[in-house]
Amino acid sequence: RERQRWRRFCRRKATRSSDATMKDMTEDLDVIGWGEPNHLSRYHSPYYTESHVKWRMHLRKWCEEKLQPNIGKWEKEKIIPHSVFKNAFEVGFLPAIVGAPWPEHLVGPCPALGKGEKFDAFHELIAWE
Repeated sequence: RERQRWRRFCRRKATRSSDATMKDMTEDLDVIGWGEPNHLSRYHSPYYTESHVKWRMHLRKWCEEKLQPNIGKWEKEKIIPHSVFKNAFEVGFLPAIVGAPWPEHLVGPCPALGKGEKFDAFHELIAWE
């Protein structure tokens, strides 16, 4: 019931043009109020654009598929395999935490951004989040 109330609250605050994408993202919102960033709670921000939404979905999918299932095993072994770091580089996570601007001349284009979209400090914050 609390989750339903939170979703209704979030949807009332929607002012973005990307409602379909944002609706998909709010399905997994934390039920604790203010437990997710404002841009996920569908509050309007002039700083978060569609490229930020796509970037966050890209990184979250990678974390849920590659990291989450193995964290317990890695903690027991007290080591993270080198392949994880290589994969983090390939999906753009490691270059992102270096910061804006995206080092395209070193690593190529950002895998989750479309043509003409610029990697900025907010993309970096999403990676750290």
